[in-house]
Amino acid sequence: MSLTITEYRCKLINLILCARCEEDVKRFINASIKGLKQCKLNGHLILRFVEKTAQDLDAFLPGNRDGQQWSNIRSARMQLVQLKDAMQGPVQAGKVGEPAMAKRPDEE
Repeated sequence: MSLTITEYRCKLINLILCARCEEDVKRFINASIKGLKQCKLNGHLILRFVEKTAQDLDAFLPGNRDGQQWSNIRSARMQLVQLKDAMQGPVQAGKVGEPAMAKRPDEE
């Protein structure tokens, strides 16, 4: 039985909360994105997955989590923002998986 995108996101958030360190958080996020790409999910849906995961993490309150979980949440948020920024250019150009390229000063 395959997971829905919402179930996949919930699974990722649970992994983030249980991670032992920042490297585990990054590994879980990168593996989830890689899995979505391997399933040939549309780039806009992957971007939405990243945005929604970040929103869900924003909903957590610091008082409801221990120190490690809160550190994991902050680390995941930073990682997701970086992913979102890297994906926005390629998604708009229809080329998901390629990093957004900055323009050279003479191209502006």
